[in-house]
Amino acid sequence: MKQGRTSIVARVGLQFYRAGVVFLIALMVHNQYIRLQIDGELPLALGEVQQFLKNAAALKSDLVSTRTGMEVFDSKRERIGYALHTLPECKTIKGYAGPTDTLVVFDAKWVVCGVAIRRSADTVTHVHDVAHDPYFLKSWEGKSWEELSKMDLKRSGVEGVSGASLTSMALARGILHRVRQAELAAAVPPPFEWPGRVDWALFAALVFALVLAFTRLRGIGWLRVVWQIILVGGVGLLGGQLLALALAGGWTASGVAWRAAPAMALIAAVSVLVPWSSKKALYCQYFCPHGAAQELLHRVLPKNFRVRVHPSFAAGVRWTPALLLLMALGILMLGLAREFDLANLEPFHAYLLKKSGWVPIWIAIAGLVASLFVPMAYCKFGCPTGAILEFIRARGPGDKFGRADWMGLFLLLSSAWIYFDYERFRAWIDGV
Repeated sequence: MKQGRTSIVARVGLQFYRAGVVFLIALMVHNQYIRLQIDGELPLALGEVQQFLKNAAALKSDLVSTRTGMEVFDSKRERIGYALHTLPECKTIKGYAGPTDTLVVFDAKWVVCGVAIRRSADTVTHVHDVAHDPYFLKSWEGKSWEELSKMDLKRSGVEGVSGASLTSMALARGILHRVRQAELAAAVPPPFEWPGRVDWALFAALVFALVLAFTRLRGIGWLRVVWQIILVGGVGLLGGQLLALALAGGWTASGVAWRAAPAMALIAAVSVLVPWSSKKALYCQYFCPHGAAQELLHRVLPKNFRVRVHPSFAAGVRWTPALLLLMALGILMLGLAREFDLANLEPFHAYLLKKSGWVPIWIAIAGLVASLFVPMAYCKFGCPTGAILEFIRARGPGDKFGRADWMGLFLLLSSAWIYFDYERFRAWIDGV
């Protein structure tokens, strides 16, 4: 009895370990996304702030509020102010030739104590005239955050620098836009809207998938085939509603879009909670359109056409999802999502048809062809999204700390390394 109780405690602890790994990685991805937004292409340096707050000793990214700036602390770790800059949020506000990145420093009472030009794509002469004008930049000092959020340039009598009016007024509009964007982000969200027809259809599909997974209906062959056809045609090709790394990465970084896509948010939540608590691979076995397509295709050819994968080869190829997850984490943590689309690591965007790129389409085709000869080939050897869901799935009395758990720890430590040593990684990437 004591041995059984210990076994149960160990299994519960292992499940919480797995949930903790996923949670901590997601938290670091989210905080890193906010930090990258704050830093932009040129992170704030302490010396920039010290010209206005002499006692500034440290800067800390504001990961809580919508201002997305830097909190300023003195040597006693007391908050003495706040600093932010206007790019990239204001990159569309251009002067004579381009946008300007402006530093705005507030004191502890949220009153402006200094404004400076950090860099600019505008003409050198115009930027010089604005930076050395004896009045313009100093005119912002003494204005509170609340005053800036409601300020109208014309009514306030703000005038541009003579000979550089376009550059100086773009700077002014950039400051106001930056503050207003923060206020808008902090505003009360719009009222709840009832889901549309697509969402209700997905709700119904999720309910049926749950019924299928937890009842004897899953053993009815013809019903399973009909359900798989519905998944491929309805949920996949018509709806394009699939869980994917691109979706998970975007939601982890910037928040779950439960208002815009309530059904997908619920599907994602249930797809995580059900396997974690019940051993049922709900999404992979009963809801994934690509998995359903593979299961349908492997029935097409006779069994004598199936290929037996050599165990040593299978053991090596099974690392593919983990390597793809490591690549995805690197892309997210280093802010490279614009250069490398996560959708190109999986086949799921191919179900969007005309909106999909060629890479997901070719991955989808290759996986489906392979499934003719190796049942569920992509699910077994190539799916990173499925690897996440399998990682958190409970496995019953025989469950123990295994290869996937070591890999989860490695991914967690890799994420932490990039997160806490980001400046060095960024310098290396810029050098390359």
